[in-house]
Amino acid sequence: MSEYNPPISERETLELIEIANCNDENIWQREATLQAKNELVKRDISQEEQNQVIEKWG
Repeated sequence: MSEYNPPISERETLELIEIANCNDENIWQREATLQAKNELVKRDISQEEQNQVIEKWG
């Protein structure tokens, strides 16, 4: 597992949502997006909640 600085698990929830929902591997590696998704599950942040945040960024 790759290490990121700061670690994915220590990042703010909004940043995790951004990472987890990024479809551009030139920005975030697939492993980072998977780690972010797993951390969001641990934090009990549903995909619906993530979608609401993303819509506000729209």
